[in-house]
Amino acid sequence: MCRFCYNNGKIEITPLNTTLLSCAANFMEMSNSISGSDNLIEQTEKSLEEIRHWTWSELMVALRQCQNYFPVANKSGLLERCLDSITARLALASEPSPSPSTSSSDYSGVRFSCDTKSTESLKSSFSRATWWFEDLLITDESLLKMMVGSMIKQKLEHGTISKFLFFYQKSKFHTSVSHEKSKIMETVVDLLCSLEPSSIPCKSLFGILRVALGLNISKGFRNKLEIMIGSQMDQATLDNLLVPSPQGTNSLYDTNLVLRLVKAFLKEGTSGVPEVQLKKWLT
Repeated sequence: MCRFCYNNGKIEITPLNTTLLSCAANFMEMSNSISGSDNLIEQTEKSLEEIRHWTWSELMVALRQCQNYFPVANKSGLLERCLDSITARLALASEPSPSPSTSSSDYSGVRFSCDTKSTESLKSSFSRATWWFEDLLITDESLLKMMVGSMIKQKLEHGTISKFLFFYQKSKFHTSVSHEKSKIMETVVDLLCSLEPSSIPCKSLFGILRVALGLNISKGFRNKLEIMIGSQMDQATLDNLLVPSPQGTNSLYDTNLVLRLVKAFLKEGTSGVPEVQLKKWLT
């Protein structure tokens, strides 16, 4: 900022410093021109107009900077632009390759923005739907909510989003203390509720249920998780249902949990189950 102020409003702006400069400019309301040059807000805006051509590594730097300066980045709309650019690129990368005959200028322009990703970031795994999972572990819970919202808006496959959320929960737990784990779990459960139920594996839901039962998560979020599982009880196995009872109870397994799941199934999950299969399951 000193360089900008003492150099007649001139400064080199690159994808690596655009976010920082934009946050500073908006926070300090630097909307006045200096010596006939564009003000700093205008200069960073010109750089942001090229965000679709930034490399994946540059977008990750911008995302981290937005998180560090969340209030101003969110208020100025910078964070939303960064998230939309990232998730649009993920949506494009998940699409099947076009036929060789595809040559429209619209597709070529979008393809160019995707092809500018650095080789190192892609790790030679463009064809894998999960190549970006580790990169987005930099997000905290607040930013994760916005990220998933942007993914849904960009029509990223819900099955891929659910896999990412399970990966996020498991990975974050390695370096988190108890109260942090509860917050992470509640965030993940809340976001899973926003996805298509059929996109969430029943086995994975039972997996986080077992983890959640050992945490101090609120009853409301535990109920949400049980309702999600209950809606898919026709897919559950006996091993899934053998959840140990809470300490201080006489039974070996948590039969009350099973009853709650069955009630949730009868209320939420029976509409899409064939009658013959339903009778077989209930008997």
